[in-house]
Amino acid sequence: MHVTWELSCTPQASAHARALVGERLEFYGLGELAENALVVTSEMVTNAVRHGTSHSGVDLALQLTGDAPEHCCVHVVVRDHGPGADLLRLHHESAPSDVLAASGRGLVLIEELAQAWGDTNGPDGHTVWACLRCERSGQSGRAPRATGA
Repeated sequence: MHVTWELSCTPQASAHARALVGERLEFYGLGELAENALVVTSEMVTNAVRHGTSHSGVDLALQLTGDAPEHCCVHVVVRDHGPGADLLRLHHESAPSDVLAASGRGLVLIEELAQAWGDTNGPDGHTVWACLRCERSGQSGRAPRATGA
């Protein structure tokens, strides 16, 4: 499975992305990943729309890798056309000091829910990706954050 969508930079982009990802996961029998995948997708798309400097749209991709159900990974990839930021540095330096703050927890959620995640900046924009492991074998555990896609 490898699908891509182009989303507009609107407040509805995250809801649209969640619907697309949820439908595709159900279609491929990966509904057990839906809850985590939808949160990760929503956070990544929201960040791209909110912080991207380009209004030309956001690209969303969903890819299944692995040769067996117990060794598969669903990759969620979001790319905006802006210059991006050093998310690792921002993630570690900007933990919200106000526990009642309305924002600032997206990268924390992604880190907790994904097996691995990372980001890259390139001439075509800023890309953030996350890998969600298929948990059909009952094994769990996360790998450390990586850079590059």
